[in-house]
Amino acid sequence: MRLIALIFTFMGFMTLAACSDGPAEEAGENIDNAAEEVMDATEDAAEEACEAVGGADC
Repeated sequence: MRLIALIFTFMGFMTLAACSDGPAEEAGENIDNAAEEVMDATEDAAEEACEAVGGADC
């Protein structure tokens, strides 16, 4: 009986731990967001440069 209670307690803790974002996961998400913003800004700048030189194939 004690072993069963211990197993269920352990499973409960593992479930709670899996649901929370740790600092490493949050840092990774911040890096992903920053990279996406840089890509968007680069695309916008490239389109503006293309339009400025009158390129039709941009």
